[in-house]
Amino acid sequence: MSAHLTPSSNSTLRWVLDTNVVLDWLHFRDPRAQFLDRAATSGIALQASTATLAEFRRVIACSKLEIDVPRQSEIVARYESAVVLREVHDFPKLPQCRDPDDQCFLELAVAGGAGLIVTRDKALLKLKSKLLRFSVRIESPGDAAALMPR
Repeated sequence: MSAHLTPSSNSTLRWVLDTNVVLDWLHFRDPRAQFLDRAATSGIALQASTATLAEFRRVIACSKLEIDVPRQSEIVARYESAVVLREVHDFPKLPQCRDPDDQCFLELAVAGGAGLIVTRDKALLKLKSKLLRFSVRIESPGDAAALMPR
């Protein structure tokens, strides 16, 4: 089996990024997340839903992050321009994430046909084996970077 994800003949790779990975990529400019610049421009469909965008906006506005409103708007606009919006309606009974705020990422991945969730979140990473039956991998940014198509 290949070490990286490859789309089937008529499909596009679809990935879901959790909020902290998006912040690492677009706000903190963490070098470990910068492979997402290439992912966003190389034909990988980065997916978001109304729920995941709401979670992102809630977190980015958190006073603990100390991101001023103009910078928040800039980051949100950059993220929204990089993603494909998918509405989540029907999905099978999924494993429950210990953090209810993260359940929307599982729902989006399964309903949107994403093959990968990129996260640093321990609660999501613990569900790694349980999501495989839905054909969804959960990987850390470092492992996801290694899965980029060549």
